[in-house]
Formats: sequence, structure tokens, C-alpha cells
Amino acid sequence: MIARPDGMRRRLQERLVLAQAWAGLVLADLALRVLPPRWVLPRAAGRAGRRRPRGGPSVRRIVALVEAAERRVPVPVTCLTRALVLGWILRRRGI
Repeated sequence: MIARPDGMRRRLQERLVLAQAWAGLVLADLALRVLPPRWVLPRAAGRAGRRRPRGGPSVRRIVALVEAAERRVPVPVTCLTRALVLGWILRRRGI
């Protein structure tokens, strides 16, 4: 297996976060439109991740990537959808 340079690995991790943010924003918007909030919000809150934070994008960079995804989704983004997606991404990373 060929080792990837750190810069390439970092770009790949950021693209993954960007893709997760884009899909999460669309799905969160859909869920909030179709399902009652009393069902969506407790499930979105979830539990904190068990993973230990590893070298990936910083929290500040993740926020910037979610904001970048917001500009490219075909649905209107509210602060609630942004918070749900950001919380989900950070929990998945153990933060």
C-alpha cells in the first residue's frame, strides 16, 4: 500500500466532511418538513460519540465546511438544520 502525504489525507478528510454536511443538510431539511419535531429532535440529539478525536479537521474547519456546504444545497438552510448537522458530524468524530 502506498502511503499518502499528510496534505492529501487532510484534503480527503475535508471532502468527506463536506459531503457529509451536504447530505446531512438535505436530509435534515427533509426530516424537519415531513416528520414531527418531537420525533426528529430527540433522535438528532443522540449520544456523544465513543470515538476519541483523531487528527482530522479542527472544529473551526468543520464549521467552515458546513457553511460551505450550505451555499451549495438545493434547500433553504435554517439555523436548526445547521445545528443538527454540525452536532451530528461532531458527535461522529467524538467531539
